[in-house]
Amino acid sequence: MGIEIEKIDFSEADHSAFAIRLEQNLAVLQQLIDDPDFGEGPASLGAELEMYVVDAAGNPLYANEEILAAARDPQLTLELNRYNLEYNLSPYAIADSAFASTEREILAKLEHLRTAAAPLGGRIVPIGILPTLRQTDFGAHCITGLRRYQALVDQLIKRRGD
Repeated sequence: MGIEIEKIDFSEADHSAFAIRLEQNLAVLQQLIDDPDFGEGPASLGAELEMYVVDAAGNPLYANEEILAAARDPQLTLELNRYNLEYNLSPYAIADSAFASTEREILAKLEHLRTAAAPLGGRIVPIGILPTLRQTDFGAHCITGLRRYQALVDQLIKRRGD
């Protein structure tokens, strides 16, 4: 995740090559799942933390790229909308107090992120869906400025027709 792409326009040959690679990856995944030893070994816990960037009134603040730059944290990634971020948290062995370790990491990461967001007038809300979203918070003007998101939106529009 978080890898940028080089182009946003794709030919039929690109789509065909992608479909072939996708099928190959799915076949490898099926082999892994079918392996009787799959999942053996010490249990671990890994998590992602979805977050919104909001202003003082609790409305979306379109500043995820600026906060990412200020935070300088390789575990932090941009999301589709300019007011979303995601932390890819460290995995912890269940035997090593994984829930407590994850909680400590979340609290430390949030404090660091709050410090990065404050100069922009932003606050960080760790939540899946922000209840203060308005219709005006959706659309092309909200999309994070990465080619992979532009390509995603372009493909959705092509397939849906709007």
